[in-house]
Amino acid sequence: MIIPGAVASGRSFYPYAIDAGVKFDADYISRTPGAASDQDVWTFSCWIKYVDPSVASHLLSVDGSGDFDFYFNTSGKLVVEDGTTTFRVSTPVFRDSAAWMHIVLAVDTTDGTANDRIKIWVNNKQITAFDTLNNPTVSSNTAVNSTSVHYIGRDRLGATSCEHYAAQINFVAGSALTPSSFGQDSLQSDVWVAKNYSGGYGTLGYSLDSDGSTAAQFVTDQSGNGNNWTASDLGDSDIILDSPQNNYALWSINGTAAQANETEYVTVNSAARNVTWGGSADSGGWMTLGLPSGSGKYSFIFNSGSIPTTDHALGILNLYASSEYVTYRADGKKDVNGTVSTYGASYGSNDDIEILFDTNAGSLHCINVGSTQPAISGLSTAGAFWSPYSVVNASIDSWNGSTGIHNHTPNDSAYSIVTHGNLPEPSIIESRTVFASAADTGTNIVSTLEADMQPTTWTNYITLYKDRDAATSWKMRFSDDSSNMLAIDSNAAKGAWSAPSGSNNWVGYGWQVGTAYGCFTDEVSHTNGADTDTAHSLGSGDFVAIGKLTNTTGDWYVTHPTLTTNYNIILNSSAAETTTQYVSVDDTNVTIKSAAPTGTYRVIVFKEIDSISRFKEFAGNNSADGPYMMTNLSPNLAFFKQRTAAAAWRIYDVSRNPFNGAMLSLNTSTAVESSENFVDIVSNGVKVRVGSGSGMNDTGHSTLVFMWATAPSKYANAR
Repeated sequence: MIIPGAVASGRSFYPYAIDAGVKFDADYISRTPGAASDQDVWTFSCWIKYVDPSVASHLLSVDGSGDFDFYFNTSGKLVVEDGTTTFRVSTPVFRDSAAWMHIVLAVDTTDGTANDRIKIWVNNKQITAFDTLNNPTVSSNTAVNSTSVHYIGRDRLGATSCEHYAAQINFVAGSALTPSSFGQDSLQSDVWVAKNYSGGYGTLGYSLDSDGSTAAQFVTDQSGNGNNWTASDLGDSDIILDSPQNNYALWSINGTAAQANETEYVTVNSAARNVTWGGSADSGGWMTLGLPSGSGKYSFIFNSGSIPTTDHALGILNLYASSEYVTYRADGKKDVNGTVSTYGASYGSNDDIEILFDTNAGSLHCINVGSTQPAISGLSTAGAFWSPYSVVNASIDSWNGSTGIHNHTPNDSAYSIVTHGNLPEPSIIESRTVFASAADTGTNIVSTLEADMQPTTWTNYITLYKDRDAATSWKMRFSDDSSNMLAIDSNAAKGAWSAPSGSNNWVGYGWQVGTAYGCFTDEVSHTNGADTDTAHSLGSGDFVAIGKLTNTTGDWYVTHPTLTTNYNIILNSSAAETTTQYVSVDDTNVTIKSAAPTGTYRVIVFKEIDSISRFKEFAGNNSADGPYMMTNLSPNLAFFKQRTAAAAWRIYDVSRNPFNGAMLSLNTSTAVESSENFVDIVSNGVKVRVGSGSGMNDTGHSTLVFMWATAPSKYANAR
């Protein structure tokens, strides 16, 4: 299917195309089997875009015969229960509304291992940690596949409306399957993607997969069994072209932006994305997809909804520099970076406002009910990250930002709808070309990490290892000096390489060295009293540089693009940034500064690579609903360090826990990882979930972030 205003981007990434999705919001589908069978063994698989994690969204439920519910609760946890027993409540929390995820529930009550009778996977990762874990009696029947009414899109009692999109629903009766029956790694990376299910369905099995046409088509079973469903309030307008392969931009509900100075007050009223902005003056919101400078020409439509004030405004915001924005106000004026002036025609309630934005030229046109307003130019054409944006100066304002976004044809055919599928291809799609990670026992961690260094064997690289169960130092090793290592939590000189071993749990990270991978390293000799320059050959950009004495003791001095000018911060210390500057970096050289002691230094330079690595900072807001650093990558690894006050270096990654969780301290050899869950790693950045006293999100202080991707956001799944 070719989507209006879209290109067939990413087809080489996906082996199988899901053409469309279905929007569940106060509507649902139902079916009552004529006869019962296979109530003890079955599998449910679907792709979900979880629109509002604060609303319970029911994926499959049965009213009667003992009852059954499989759903996200209002905390974003997956729950499996019947009318009397809660069998599973996941410890992992799912709060990512910016992308799709694949969910599989397999039930086999005949399994002799009690904990294997109910299994849940998200994106091919099995959930093994549960707040509640109870098991059905061996060989007992569930209500699923009974002759009671079954629902998708509502709870069994009809008391809860759902807030999610769904696609490619498969139900297999009589078999407990794994995700590999329904998905696979993509053709270009290890991102989990859909594939065509080719197995049998069993007598009561069904397949519901929209082709983008009608609701009647969606509820018609495609398995060949004729197990059709009945739609209740689900109409053709609920069939959407949003799918895992062409993820559309929606209004973000992930809280205050780290880079923006507007406060977001968003209440999602329905999966149609009717939203309410409210709160203090100049409250605003943006969308779940950003448009990098130079990425092309884009069209998006706002429906103005109700207009309580004349300075209700629609436009674009640079999330990397929130002082740069353009909005078109209801009174016909424009606001460019805070300067309000005459612009064009006013608009009223329920008008469709199209914005044509050229990221290459830094210009836009606003179209008010088909009438093109004058061009606005002079916007940044480099280093910006733009998002569709709305702002009001009122206590309440509501509008629908969905219909046009999903289904309009751009006024100018040179422009594309704002979807991930229409973003340009990243220069690097397989993130493991740049960064690799693994978790395993000490005996196996080195070989497991090296196996993740893809797609061809790396020859020049940096690796970092940590025993997660014992108080031992972090081990950093360089392929150009593989017989030695450095402890990054210590000022010690380099020592002989000691390979991890034993049955303890370890984690490992790897960076490929080379111009194409944004990484340089070398050992250089330095004499105190004069700068020592070393060419890194990485080209221009934003960098992080590290310098460490290796022949004697000396701290790890680090640069970051947002540090105070001529400051460093020390990796093996919890101290704030320091005026002692021993290392610097520019577009040509990494420099050991004249003040640095004489000796041999290991220098490392990381350069930002679009969609693969990002080095930013956020200002603390002292709230558990903390800053949201939206970018165009889904992190695999993220370091956090409060810049302006003493605090530990924190590290989060998806190798140790594919669902957000445990923290390790980078500047100490602390034995056990903390269970603190201060951060959600999501499909388009990081969301801070901790307030005051954390040493990470304190008001009046800024925190550095260093991120490397598991995938570009263009291709990432929700987490």
